[in-house]
This record gives sequence, C-alpha cells and structure tokens, in this order.
Amino acid sequence: MAAATESLDVHVEAFQTINSEMKPILEKLRRLRKELKVHMTFFQEHMDENSLETLDVGDKTLQCLVKHKVSYTEERLLQFIEDPSTLEAYKEEFGQDVRQMRVKKRKITG
Repeated sequence: MAAATESLDVHVEAFQTINSEMKPILEKLRRLRKELKVHMTFFQEHMDENSLETLDVGDKTLQCLVKHKVSYTEERLLQFIEDPSTLEAYKEEFGQDVRQMRVKKRKITG
C-alpha cells in the first residue's frame, strides 16, 4: 500500500508541476486565439463577399464549412421519443446550421 501511495504522490506532484508550467502557455494561447479570431472573421467576410469556397493564406488554405448541429437535451428528446420516427422532426425544430472555418496545411506542388 505504501508503494501505491508513493506512486500516487509522484504522479500528483508531476501533474501539479506540469499544470503550473502549462498555465502561462495556455493563457498566452487564449490571447493569441482571440487575436486570430479577428483575422478569421475578416477572411470569412472576404470569402463571402467574393463568393470564395477556399482562400490561400500563406502556407494554409482556409475553407468555410456549414454544418447542421442538433442540440439534444433529455427534456426535449422525451417530447419526441414516443414515436422514434419523429427524430427527424426534432432535428428540424431544434437543429441549426453552424458555420466553421477549417485551417489545413496547404500542399505545395512543384
């Protein structure tokens, strides 16, 4: 039992050390993502205005995607669950199209 406790203590200490080292990095990353969002919004608007499906930005290719998302809650699902064929009706009523930007490394040929 002492070995298990000792092992746990080692992992707890390592976890705490890593977490404390990650904290400033994650805070910086949060700030950078916020700054990046301004540019991503601009690219999205530019693509809309110019009817573009993709946009090359440096070594990245941006692509606008529209996905249909459905939010399920137990309460709402129970309204429809009596007849399983009504799942499509549920999706229609509570679903929404959500737009996302995808960034991928561009393949450069040549």
